[in-house]
Amino acid sequence: MGIKLNLTVRFCLPFFSALLIPFICQAADIEGPRALGLGGAYTAIADGPDSVRTNPAGIAAKRIYSATLSRHRTDSDTNAVNATIIDYKTTNAPVGISYTKEELPKNQRKYGIFSVAASAPASLIGISAKYFWDELSDKEDYSYDAGILLFPYKGLTIGAAGKNLEKTDLPHIHKSYSAGIAYSFNHSITAALDYTKDEDAMEDDGITAFGLEYFLKKDVIIRGGFTKNEIRDIDYYSAGITLFSPKLSLEYGYRWDKEDSDSNVQAFSAIFYF
Repeated sequence: MGIKLNLTVRFCLPFFSALLIPFICQAADIEGPRALGLGGAYTAIADGPDSVRTNPAGIAAKRIYSATLSRHRTDSDTNAVNATIIDYKTTNAPVGISYTKEELPKNQRKYGIFSVAASAPASLIGISAKYFWDELSDKEDYSYDAGILLFPYKGLTIGAAGKNLEKTDLPHIHKSYSAGIAYSFNHSITAALDYTKDEDAMEDDGITAFGLEYFLKKDVIIRGGFTKNEIRDIDYYSAGITLFSPKLSLEYGYRWDKEDSDSNVQAFSAIFYF
């Protein structure tokens, strides 16, 4: 049964991916719960489903097959659902697919991504093809992301990613560049620092994010983060938790703004491993 399933997935996934590309796209402003809980400091530690939307090189970090279902919600009545598949178990090269449907008070958007990655000595590289559709303007467009992860020393990771590198006609899709560094202390505490430059922002200001992750128990991870958004002149605080087992992980992330509760965001994911 296991051999049949692997052969079926191996055969169907590339075909399924090709069919999905024209119909799905990925939101530039929706983060997964782990990235959210770290305040967005995820560029250098991307290794799970959030990496499809943050740094595509991260889909090659673990040789797994995973399917993820996520729910994102803001206090301003914006809701989104996401489905993500990462396959580096039945395919020779890492492949990632992500679909997001975002419901705004007076609009609907659909976003998607198709990622591939490769391994090189002490590094991982990845690229994503993206498609966007906005119901209110009835416009669709395409772009792409690229990312890299470097492992110069044990415990140290450096990451960089460019998002939406092809300019689109949709004003909510911004071109941006992120760089991050992370260090793991004794495999129990990880500290990460990110800086993001939004090329479409009016000023030269950027976004700085800092996050900490701690293995509370063997199967429990807690995290927290701080984000200084100089573009919007807002500071965010974040927290999150992961409960995991060999076959299933549950992740939750929450980001809050002390000045404006409508900016608060929470996300929940269930990650299945095969």
